[in-house]
Amino acid sequence: MNANVTISNNEDGWLELIAMELGVRLSEVLGPDHVQAMANAYGITIDIDDEGIRELLRLISREG
Repeated sequence: MNANVTISNNEDGWLELIAMELGVRLSEVLGPDHVQAMANAYGITIDIDDEGIRELLRLISREG
């Protein structure tokens, strides 16, 4: 199981810095083995594997 997040460029055709920062921070927190962020001419795609998803859910859990 993987989660895939795609963020498209803004109306001016530029990728917002916050989208790039999201990919970088997810990779830092969950580890580069679990998150891959790839930018192209249309935006950025962030893929998170199942172990990364579990860790992200643990981090944002109300109970944890």
